[in-house]
Formats: sequence, C-alpha cells, structure tokens
Amino acid sequence: MWRDTARDVTFFGLDAWALAPFVAVPFSGWDWRMIYLAVAIAIIFALMRAAGLSVVGAARRMRSWIAGRERPATPPSKQRFFA
Repeated sequence: MWRDTARDVTFFGLDAWALAPFVAVPFSGWDWRMIYLAVAIAIIFALMRAAGLSVVGAARRMRSWIAGRERPATPPSKQRFFA
C-alpha cells in the first residue's frame, strides 16, 4: 500500500489539480463566467494529463522553453554541450 503514495490523486478520472477550480467557484460566487473558467481550466489540465505531463512537469517544461538553451549563470567549467 505504501508503494502507491506517489500516484496523482484522481477523482472521476480527473487530476486533483483539474478539480481545484471547482472548489474555488463557491467561494468566489456562482457566476457563469467563473463556472466557464473552471471548466476551461479542467479541460486544459485533462489535456496535459492525456499528454502524459503532470502539472509540475508541464511547469518545468514551460520554464525551460522560456529560458531557452542559454544558461548565462553556469560557469564554463560546468556547462554541458552534448547533454
């Protein structure tokens, strides 16, 4: 049983990150725009999950895409050219 502790929490096949906006909707008001926004966020997270990415993995991929290949803070002795 302790081996399953690293699994993502899912509820009805959706990741817990995807259901977080639905928890926030009652606290922010029952406006149709908020419900549409929560559904859109749930769809985005479901597509990320279908692509095989977790929220943390997608954030890392986005950060590395924004930063690019250049790493100016890395000293020349620590730079890897073929990795």
